[in-house]
Amino acid sequence: MNLDILGARFEALGRDLAEMKTVLRSVSDAITKLALVEERQTQAAASIARAFESLEKIDARLERLEAQHPSALLVARVVNGAVIAAAAGSVVYVAKHAGLM
Repeated sequence: MNLDILGARFEALGRDLAEMKTVLRSVSDAITKLALVEERQTQAAASIARAFESLEKIDARLERLEAQHPSALLVARVVNGAVIAAAAGSVVYVAKHAGLM
């Protein structure tokens, strides 16, 4: 009788070990996937950092250029004003000919 009980317990232990192996395999797969995701996030963060560094350099260069040529800023304002005035004039012209005014 004791040998039957002992045999049954060994069989249960064997099933438990097989189940543990299966779970450990799935945990191992999950850890591998997590490591891949972490590596990709690290690469993305490095890329973003490089992009911000480039933007900072471009911004500094733009500020230097604008400081060297303040007339360019004035010209840009005048051109923008002229474009807005032309657009407003066009709207008034169309409105008059359409009978809205």
